Amino acid sequence: MEANTPLLDLPISFFEFDHHRNTFANAPAQQTTLRRIVTTRYYRSTIEAIRAEVDPAKQDEMKKQLPAISPVALLNHRKRDTTFAEKIIRQHPLLMGDIDVKDNLGVEMARLKYHLCRLPYLLLCAYSVRGGLWFVIRLPEQQTPDTLAAHFRYLQKLFGERFGIHLDPTKGGNPTHLRFVSYDGEPYLNECPAVMSGTYTPPPPKPIYTRTARQTDDNQILSWVVRLVQKAGPGDRHSLLLKAARLAGGYIGAGRLDEETAIYGLETIASKWPMFAKSQNTIRDGIRYGIAAPIYAESYERPLEVRFRPEPVKVVRPQVQPEQRTDEVKTPSPKPQPEQSQRQTHLKALENLKEALGLEIISVKPLVEEKPLLKSDIWNVTGLEEFFAARPLHNGPVYLDGHSLITDLGQFVDAHMRFIRANNGRKAFRPYYDRLQLVRRILEKEPNGYPKEWDEPAEGQQYRKVESLNAKEYTQRFNTNPGQVFRLQQV
Repeated sequence: MEANTPLLDLPISFFEFDHHRNTFANAPAQQTTLRRIVTTRYYRSTIEAIRAEVDPAKQDEMKKQLPAISPVALLNHRKRDTTFAEKIIRQHPLLMGDIDVKDNLGVEMARLKYHLCRLPYLLLCAYSVRGGLWFVIRLPEQQTPDTLAAHFRYLQKLFGERFGIHLDPTKGGNPTHLRFVSYDGEPYLNECPAVMSGTYTPPPPKPIYTRTARQTDDNQILSWVVRLVQKAGPGDRHSLLLKAARLAGGYIGAGRLDEETAIYGLETIASKWPMFAKSQNTIRDGIRYGIAAPIYAESYERPLEVRFRPEPVKVVRPQVQPEQRTDEVKTPSPKPQPEQSQRQTHLKALENLKEALGLEIISVKPLVEEKPLLKSDIWNVTGLEEFFAARPLHNGPVYLDGHSLITDLGQFVDAHMRFIRANNGRKAFRPYYDRLQLVRRILEKEPNGYPKEWDEPAEGQQYRKVESLNAKEYTQRFNTNPGQVFRLQQV
């Protein structure tokens, strides 16, 4: 780390999206910093449009308009089949974490952000593109890709078992991981965070052998591999084909199977599937990987029947006081709905987080409390819709008052109706409703949209006609002459 340089100002890489390759570019476009990315408002309109979209597929397409950053490292490039030493220019003592909404249903992200910001080793915390959270944690100096992975596993274990929060496993454990640039109006920044030094390395998995008969005949190896591929369904063809090819490559590397025979047998099965060329590449890649790890008879007798038992996950449940148990037995509560039960579980997990950090338990109010609308506040939108639907709208100009002019009445009505339908009763959108009411009154008096009382003053009043300054500009802009435009001025 550069001397006397704040962590938020360390250089990181900035990548543009390559629409021709449908992925991010291999070479960074420029350098930037975490402080600049978290505080920028340049992408605010695009990100708010993505958050307003409800279709996940459309959100994915819209996200391609955004760039990405490498939050914990300055990269030279991100080409495949290259080492970390070739990719990374400088790895910073930082760790990125990502909390997705889809992986933590029922969690209030605003409330979770409030509690996460109390962690002493948190450098920054902000909302992600889809409304989740992303954060950066400070680590000890002299980080490597291996130590970063160990710190990330510890963070996953801590958040999952202690707090009930699931981190995205695809972002954080690798220093070359990218994330989309996002926007947060009030990001959390900590200039001097503490150091998180915890690491976790899981124990090796325990193999379970389920085959009862020992197989020593190498002539049946090819039939085993082919039967493994034959069981593949539409959803797991690629994974099983790669597994079978790697298995065949291990036997080929040990001299127990002929390579051409193995390729011919696998391609015979894969030729019945769609995208045969892709399956051929998968077969050759799997065999190449398998040859690097030969399978000899004395060290690996039953390759097809080996499964691994995952390590059990420990879940820490909140302790219930005896008085509460007694009350629950006396007055049993109705069975909660599934969503409510999951929400209560996460709320209890947040309480565990506060108790672990020694925080005071307080109630957090919602960020925005919107008052319910009264019946008297609702506008008569249906009456306006019926009025304009039953009346043909002319193409000529409509004068709302002595200085307001509507050049396209149809577009004006459509735009204003969309606003008041979506925001019925809200005070901020009251002018749209009032303007439509004014247009309605004008059209009821004069269908052509030009009130006659503007030409002749009322009895007992002294007015004179004054030529509008906008008449010439209107003629030049729309290439049409609406006639002389007047406004009334009281004498």
